[in-house]
Parts: sequence; structure tokens; C-alpha cells
Amino acid sequence: MSIVKLKHNDRNHWDNIRHLVSVIEMLNKTTNSQIHISSSGFATPFQVIPLACFLNLKKLSYQINDQQSDLASYLNTIKFPQGVNLRAVTIGSSGNYLPIGRIHGSKRQGEVRDENYKQIEDQYRELVLNCFPTVRDTLSNAIAFFLSELIENAKDHSEANNFYVFAQYWPLLKQIELCMMDDGIGLRGSLAKRYAQITSDEIAVREVIQRQLSVRISEFEALPGTGLANTIRIVSNNELSSTFTIISGNYGFSSVNKNSRWIDLKETSLPGTLINIRIVEPNSRLNIFDYIQ
Repeated sequence: MSIVKLKHNDRNHWDNIRHLVSVIEMLNKTTNSQIHISSSGFATPFQVIPLACFLNLKKLSYQINDQQSDLASYLNTIKFPQGVNLRAVTIGSSGNYLPIGRIHGSKRQGEVRDENYKQIEDQYRELVLNCFPTVRDTLSNAIAFFLSELIENAKDHSEANNFYVFAQYWPLLKQIELCMMDDGIGLRGSLAKRYAQITSDEIAVREVIQRQLSVRISEFEALPGTGLANTIRIVSNNELSSTFTIISGNYGFSSVNKNSRWIDLKETSLPGTLINIRIVEPNSRLNIFDYIQ
């Protein structure tokens, strides 16, 4: 049986990156039909969403030794790994844990697909801002912007069969984490349709981060890469203590405020694209328009 230990180092973001990469490597290699899940400390969306995506994609089951444990209760509360249709969620019913929102079978084209993505954006924004009142007071514009831009990117370009969104709030730490992931064609698959030079995940991620390359072509969608570029600009400013991570295929980028690194998964890879944002609440309301270009 393969074992996944969920753990989080609140003092070392790069340790969390290394641990996630090791989990991804194990999940790619496993030939078992069941995963054993344990925890050391508390779990976070950054670990939970990739694990849920792999379990659903590979049709794996999971086991927890103690069904009365905090971990078992937590995973049950957030509806892991299947996620839920957000229409069925009662605001405030899960405390500081929102359920995993999921669009399944989203390869369907046309108005139904567009409506599904718009619905999950609107409903998750409402859940976050109503369940986490202090976040609403200080970060409402930022949360709305992240959800709108990043979910729209997934809708327009991922060609995914599954899309996940999950947020969690820690009142003692005054931190909120937002994680989104799809199991689609990734940045390379999307960009390669328009740019011949995109021949690897590394080139795709570097072009998106460094040159703000995008497949958006309409002048009404602003400059190429605006959504992701502005997201990074917002979370990397001096007003916030934050982390940002994007991984697509076998390459990624992560930052802790102004300190950033490239992530090379080498021989292993992630299906689709993962984006994770973690923010410490600012003392006053953040004006995102100071950073949007």
C-alpha cells in the first residue's frame, strides 16, 4: 500500500514544495489501488487538491487507520476527494473549512460548460466572503479577482475534464489559502496551439511568468497574460505576506513575496495546472488596483 503523509511547515514554504513534489512522484509511480493517508500537523489545500485530483483521475481509493481522528473528520467535512456541487452547500455549515468545489465532465462544450464555470466562480466567492468575515473586510476584491481570472483561464484554455477549487482559513494565524487545479492539457498544451516555440512544460511556464505569454487574443481581454501576471503582482507586493505557486506538467514557479524559485519536477509531472495562493490578512483593506496593470 502506498502512503501519503499530509504535513505543512508554516515556517518554510520551500519545504512544503519539496514535500508536494515527493507526493506527486509517489502518486505517479504507484501501482496500488488504495492509498493510505496520514498526517503530521494540519493538512492544507496545497496538499489536498493534488491528492484528490490523482485519486479521482486514477480511480484510487484511500484509507485512514483511525476513522475518529481529526484527519478523518477534516476530509469528510471538505468532501474529499469527490468534491461537491456548490448549490448544495449551506453557508457557515463547515466553519473554517469550505468543501471542495468541483466541475466534473467539463469537456462538454458550449453554454453548459460556460455556465458551470461561472456558477462555481460565483458560488465559491460567496462562500469565501460569507464564511470568513475578516477576509471579506480586507481581501474581498483580491479574492474576487483571483477566482474570476484563474477560473476563466481554466474554462477557456485547459480543456479539462475536472476542475477543483478549495479554500481554507486559519483564524489563529489569520491566513487564507486558495487552491485551484484542473486535469487538462496544461500551459504547454494550451500555448503550443499558438506558439511554435512552446515545446516543453519548462518553456511554457517560463514564458508565462517572464514574458506574460498568453493565448488570449482579444483586445477586450487586455494584454497577454494579464490575469496571471496581475495575480502574481498582487500577491508579491510589500503590503502582503504571501506565497504563490503554479505547477503545470513537470515545471513550476513559486514565490514567497519577492523571493521566487523555479520548480523542476524532472521525471515526474502533475496533470493539468495547479495554482495555490496563501495570504496573511493585512491590517487594512488591500486595494488591488494599485497593482493591476
